[in-house]
Amino acid sequence: FDYALARSGLLLFGWGLFKKVVVADRLALCVNTVYGDVHAYTGLPLLIATYLYALQIYFDFSGYSKMAIGLGRMMGFEFPQNFDQPYRSQSVTEFWRRWHMTLSAWLRDYLYIPLGGNRRGAARTYANLGVTMLIGGLWHGAAWNFVLWGGLHGVLLASERLRGKRSLYAGLPAAGRRLVLRRRAEGRERRSAEIRAVVARGRAWHLLVHPCGRGLAVVHRPPVAHHPPVGKAHRPLQIGVEHLRVA
Repeated sequence: FDYALARSGLLLFGWGLFKKVVVADRLALCVNTVYGDVHAYTGLPLLIATYLYALQIYFDFSGYSKMAIGLGRMMGFEFPQNFDQPYRSQSVTEFWRRWHMTLSAWLRDYLYIPLGGNRRGAARTYANLGVTMLIGGLWHGAAWNFVLWGGLHGVLLASERLRGKRSLYAGLPAAGRRLVLRRRAEGRERRSAEIRAVVARGRAWHLLVHPCGRGLAVVHRPPVAHHPPVGKAHRPLQIGVEHLRVA
């Protein structure tokens, strides 16, 4: 029995449990609420739910990975790291070196390299990347959305390799990079303006933490009607159906 390894593994397991149960599962309540009925929500809640979903899957995957690594360390086994701050990546290629690293290594060692890797010419290399990512998509689930997801990543990886750059953005000319930066700034300003306008109207969708322990949920706050005080001098106007006349 190694006390230092057991203590380190227990702390790692606790940190993974926190990421999975406290963070990922709480975010899932909001994401599932919005994605469960997308037609009932407008653009802002859908945008927020999409960003929260990206955080949810990261904390979920990295959380249970930390738990598995911690359990193995408590029993004397040392498993490799599985996530390395993937959302800080500057390209799709770098992303796959940081995201689900054990899966990436398995796809490389047992699919990409046996298919020939990059040893049989450029065309074969791009084809091998595409096939590898398509199978990686099927590994996540036998559905067309996973196949399309894998194919999209295969195309992006091949495109970055074709250009010989770390990212497609880096391969753009100076004018193109300036255009991308300007569009990004305009998009951020437009989203900020939309959020300010919605909040100012009092009809925003808010993320609230319920004290009863239900976690994050999306709650619609309807507009508040302001009426003058009811008294002798101020009485609300009562209009009945019998008072309506058709001109």
